[in-house]
Amino acid sequence: MLRGQTGRMKTTALHSNCRSALGFSFATTSKKRLETIKTVAEEIFKLMVNGDFQVEIGIEYSLYEVKIAHDMIDNRENTGKPSYS
Repeated sequence: MLRGQTGRMKTTALHSNCRSALGFSFATTSKKRLETIKTVAEEIFKLMVNGDFQVEIGIEYSLYEVKIAHDMIDNRENTGKPSYS
């Protein structure tokens, strides 16, 4: 699959209580392995401070445009992460 194209997967590959792919659930990890999240978060923050970790910002929205941004996410019309200012 090429970047930016919509992917398809069987719903059996998703957790029943959320839309996370099986094999990783942030909620389960935070409940059972919180120390792992803390360790990874510390490393990610170091990368961010050094400028070695970048998140693709698709569009920057004002706080008045939050509904528009969420509608785009729900309709899979966005690329990158939305940013609010």
